[in-house]
Amino acid sequence: LDLLTTHFYTSAGVIQRDAPPVPILPPGVPPSGAQLKETQETVKLLAEQIVLTTRGLEDLINSLPGVEYTEEDQLRTLAKLQVENESAAEDLLQVISEAETWLTKVREAIKTISEDKLYKSLGGKRQRSDGP
Repeated sequence: LDLLTTHFYTSAGVIQRDAPPVPILPPGVPPSGAQLKETQETVKLLAEQIVLTTRGLEDLINSLPGVEYTEEDQLRTLAKLQVENESAAEDLLQVISEAETWLTKVREAIKTISEDKLYKSLGGKRQRSDGP
């Protein structure tokens, strides 16, 4: 859409800049000259760019998913996706809870192993961990 707007803006500017002054002619007398021909070719080229950009934009719009569905169909699909999302969120929370439980167990095991290793390295003399 930005490209289409740019083409329109550029086209208007180029036509305004390059168009020859048009004298007021009597009815039925056509303007002439090389400059007029060049301006017509430029206008044709700019019009072709606008048409191609518009077609490309239409192709993009038509390729969007759900374009062929009615608003009701799209709302039903969104509601279904919302339910699936909520279910997945609940599953994720359950997995996180299980992971936190396992993490706590692993930390406790590491603490126990570290304390046993320290105890053995001190020759069996257990140090009090709550101070002197």
